Amino acid sequence: MKRFFKWFAISLLCLVTVSVAGMYIWSQQTLAPTNELTSQINIEEIVDDEGNVILLPNDEIKAGIVLYPGAKVENTAYSYYGKKLADAGYAVFIPKLRLNFAIMDQDAAANFIEHYPEIKTWYVGGHSLGGVAASSFANENASVKGLILLASYPSNGTNLSDESLNVISIYSEKDGLTEISDIENSKSRLPLTAKYVEITGGNHAQFGIYGEQKGDKQADISALDQQNKMVEETLLWLENNG
Repeated sequence: MKRFFKWFAISLLCLVTVSVAGMYIWSQQTLAPTNELTSQINIEEIVDDEGNVILLPNDEIKAGIVLYPGAKVENTAYSYYGKKLADAGYAVFIPKLRLNFAIMDQDAAANFIEHYPEIKTWYVGGHSLGGVAASSFANENASVKGLILLASYPSNGTNLSDESLNVISIYSEKDGLTEISDIENSKSRLPLTAKYVEITGGNHAQFGIYGEQKGDKQADISALDQQNKMVEETLLWLENNG
């Protein structure tokens, strides 16, 4: 009997080890930025030693923005959007997340807020699962002034409806992963003052620039057209809520 339990314990340990290793390998199979992005932005110039994307404006900083990437999407895939916001005066930080999952690193924004005390106004946001994590962080940190949701919405356990939080939710017509019905059903968990913007012809993957994504629909517009619309709407909202 002792021998049975010994081999059972060894087998269980091996199973757990293989499962953890498999999960890690799977999490590293990421969606990387395409040539469409890297031909415009020198990635090496915007990534720090820890893998975070840091985009600072040349002039005075209006506010800080922390953007959480979508699940298994490399943070550099959002650098076009971030760079355009930085060009308009905002300091943008896109963290390198543990296991490439925002829900595993929901407090990532706190590191930037702590290391840049000179920035007094902060916004957080994210794409898809990254927006879920950003919503949770905003819910637990009163210092956050606003929330930027890109094809995303708060989880069922995060209710921001009573918060004095500025929110913009940008979603797209052809999104195959975050349906418009998902956005509609989540409105009760956001403030009544939240702004909603639909990008006609856009899809899920083009909230970053990393190519096609399984389960998504075909977009009717280019990735850059969608990105520029995101930038336009985000800056308009920031200026009205700054």
